[in-house]
Amino acid sequence: MSKEDIKKNDQNYYDHLDQSEHDESHFDLHKAKDLLQEYKDNRDKWNKEERAKELELIEEEIKKQKELVKDRVKPDNIPEKERLSNISEKVTDQVFGIFEHTDSFDEAKKFLESYYQRGKVDMTYGRAFILVCEDSLLSKAKDEYGNNEENEKLIDFISEKNIELSKEVMSDDYVHLLEVEREFLLILMKNNKLDLL
Repeated sequence: MSKEDIKKNDQNYYDHLDQSEHDESHFDLHKAKDLLQEYKDNRDKWNKEERAKELELIEEEIKKQKELVKDRVKPDNIPEKERLSNISEKVTDQVFGIFEHTDSFDEAKKFLESYYQRGKVDMTYGRAFILVCEDSLLSKAKDEYGNNEENEKLIDFISEKNIELSKEVMSDDYVHLLEVEREFLLILMKNNKLDLL
C-alpha cells in the first residue's frame, strides 16, 4: 500500500489503528516459522505450484500473526489513538516522500536510515513507523526501481532496519515474526518471487 493508497482509504490514519479482524485465539508465534521450515524441508520434492502455494501460505501467516501482535500495542483510548494517527500521517509523508526525491537505493538508504534512527530515539514515532509504514514500505520496495538488484537491496535494508527498530519499540514476539519474515524474503529473492509481496 502506497502513501496515496493509505491517504485515499483513510484521510486521518485513524482506521489503521483499529484492531484487526483476527481473534487473539489464532495467535501462534511459531506457526509461520514451522511453515517456513516445512517449505525448506520439502521444496525439492514439491512441484512449482505446490511451492508457490506454500509460499503464499507462509506470507499470509506472517501477516496475520504480525497483525495480532500489532493489535496488542494499538491504543485503546480515543485521545491516544488521535495522537498516534496524527503522528502516523507525518511519518508516512516523510517516509514515502523519499521515493519522490531519490533515484537509487544508495540515495534512499541515506534518508531511510535517518528515519529509522529517529524512531529509536522517539518511541512514539518509531511505533507509528512500524504500525503504519513497515508492511507498505516493503511492498513499495519490490518494484521501486527498474533494476531488480536495487529493489532487492532496498528490501534487504528495510527488512533489517525494521527488525532493528522493532527491538526498541515493539515486543519480542514482533521481532521474532520480523526475523521469520526476513528469512522468508531472502527465500523469495533467491527464487525471484518478489511478486508475491
